[in-house]
Parts: sequence; structure tokens; C-alpha cells
Amino acid sequence: MCLVRALTPPFGAYTAMSAQLVGSFRHTHSRLNEFAEEIAFLGGEETEKLLLEREYGVVMKHENRVLRARWWHGCLEEVGQLPINQVDWYQQKCREL
Repeated sequence: MCLVRALTPPFGAYTAMSAQLVGSFRHTHSRLNEFAEEIAFLGGEETEKLLLEREYGVVMKHENRVLRARWWHGCLEEVGQLPINQVDWYQQKCREL
């Protein structure tokens, strides 16, 4: 069980980072909403689109990384809960390879 704890990713830090990234994305989106008329008048649509897509991409990349970490951690927990005889059998099979 100590091994599972040692291999557990820092989910608290991941959650804090997610909140920070989503806050940054929301700020960019609200800035776009606030200055929409000026952006349209001055032809800054492409620049604003690139800014929003970049912020969104960072959020999605982080969230996908967190989901992968949660999936692998779930797999590790399941293996950690196997009965001892199954673990011994698995270790024996690994040695044979």
C-alpha cells in the first residue's frame, strides 16, 4: 500500500493548476466580450481568436494530462488490491518472460 501512495500523482496540485488555467481562459473570454465592438471595428478578430484558442489549448492539454494520470492511478490501485496469490502468480509469470 505504501508503494501506491508513493506513486500517487499530486492531484491537489493538478486541481489548483486547472483552476488557474480555467480562470485565465475565462479572463481572456470576458475581455473579448467586453471589448467586442472595438475588436470588430479595428479588425482584431484573428488576433483575439488566436489568443482564445491558445488559452483553450493549454486548458485542454492540462485536463487530458490529468485524466491520463487518474486513469493510470486507478489501474495501479486495482493492481494494489489484488489478493496476494494473484500477485505471486503475476510476478512468477513476469519472471518467466
